[in-house]
Amino acid sequence: MLAPQFDQEMKDRTAVEDHFIDLVRGAIQQRLTGHRPVVDDVAKDLHMSPRTLQRRLQDSGSNYQRVLDEARHQMARYYLTNSVLELAEAASRHRHREAGAADNVWRTHGNQ
Repeated sequence: MLAPQFDQEMKDRTAVEDHFIDLVRGAIQQRLTGHRPVVDDVAKDLHMSPRTLQRRLQDSGSNYQRVLDEARHQMARYYLTNSVLELAEAASRHRHREAGAADNVWRTHGNQ
């Protein structure tokens, strides 16, 4: 009898954790234009301390750097698939010094 209740509790918990990571990713994406979003600023946007943000991400099985990388990857994919941006322009939006650096990131994460 406990198994169905446990399964539902785990699904609910996973949904809450995924929602929190999505909130953090969205806050990061809002700050990705022009500079590297730092944890202090993202935490402030989410009305929490940087330590609380890091702890909650850890509790969700993630960390700030991973979510930052995912946010950059999502935005790069969007820019490259949903617009007429050239690779060099997409790279400059993500503050890559050269289009080659962006190309390396794309090759690393492009098949995800």
